[in-house]
Amino acid sequence: MPGVIEGLFVKIAAPDYLGDLRARPLAELRSLRAECQRVEDAVSYQRRLVQGRLDILQAEHDRRSSGQPPADLQTLVAGLPGALAAGVAGPRRGHTTYEHELEDADDVSARVDAIVGPAQLAELPELAAPDLARIAGRLRDLEREVSGRRRVVFDRLDALADELGRRYRDGETTVDKLLG
Repeated sequence: MPGVIEGLFVKIAAPDYLGDLRARPLAELRSLRAECQRVEDAVSYQRRLVQGRLDILQAEHDRRSSGQPPADLQTLVAGLPGALAAGVAGPRRGHTTYEHELEDADDVSARVDAIVGPAQLAELPELAAPDLARIAGRLRDLEREVSGRRRVVFDRLDALADELGRRYRDGETTVDKLLG
């Protein structure tokens, strides 16, 4: 993930990133939260890229397990929406989607393509079962890496939300100032 988002992630992942939240001014907490949300948007997008390929591989595995014959390209393309929608729950409750540049998503996209590119996807029905399993394993490794980064960012966002909530509950700030 080289680039702006990688730099922000390294900053956010540092043990001293949050410091003493109680001592930080409200404007600084909002700035930290905005940084974390920007990285979370990018990392979540990257995770969806990986999971999309895993969903396609799982659909091929399921087809083989059920004994169905290989599909032609038209049938394969027609089945993609169902394969890609499996397990999609939608946005988290209370989560606002921010439109940010996803400039670092290209790195994960290139890594996904290096594991199983578009040409290989078109040839999945001919791929040997051990090769399919190997590719799925590599994608799962990448998904764990990206999910680990996402977890770090969520931990920071949770800590910031807790502090902002505490300030509101304790009467140190108002909703208008929190949202400001």
